[in-house]
Amino acid sequence: MVGENGRYRIRENESYGSFAYRVLRDRIMKLDLLPSTPIVEADIAEELEISRTPVHEAVMRLRDETLIDILPRKESRVSKIDLARVNDGLFIRTCIEPELILISMGNLSTSLMHRMLLNINEQQRVLAAGNPLNEFNEIDDDFHMLLYYAANRGNAYAQIRKMLTHFDRVRYLARREGAFEEIDRQSYEEHRQIFSAVAYRSQLPTDAHSLIRSHVTRFQNRMDVLVERYSDYFYI
Repeated sequence: MVGENGRYRIRENESYGSFAYRVLRDRIMKLDLLPSTPIVEADIAEELEISRTPVHEAVMRLRDETLIDILPRKESRVSKIDLARVNDGLFIRTCIEPELILISMGNLSTSLMHRMLLNINEQQRVLAAGNPLNEFNEIDDDFHMLLYYAANRGNAYAQIRKMLTHFDRVRYLARREGAFEEIDRQSYEEHRQIFSAVAYRSQLPTDAHSLIRSHVTRFQNRMDVLVERYSDYFYI
């Protein structure tokens, strides 16, 4: 959680290591820490008012997720965005998520139906407000997380999210580049269609694989522009 002064707050019962990991990961994913930015553990520890040990633990975890590079002489930097991993993320989502829809159709529990409906309503609220805090990405991610749970694949979700880190970094970069209002509204309508399919077995406007492919690749129209404009951010 970010406080009113812009600083992150530690959550109740959260360890210092988990706190440092959450803060650093969030900043990297949202490009508050740009690719190739040096990671100085002492400075981060001072800012978060914790010791260097949990910060170092967080850096090691992020290295394992390919979000931080450890260079010679133990220098750490935010990794560049790996286009091969972006394409891997695209492949994973287009293969798995249609199956989640098909498995879930007609099998949605009452509690998950309620949570998905609340999520849909939250998407609508954010869009109606003009997405002032750039919240839509996170609400979007939560909707797709619920699909995993609807298909009884919740244990797989955390591991798969780690495989999507570079894919998600491009999503945030693309969002910084321009107006996403129409793209977000299209995503919202597709979320409503997916919800109706899994909750009420409503017929999708197209097959599940085509719907998900369209849904997750929409930002790709901007990829060439992003790579050209931000070439320093990418491993080419």
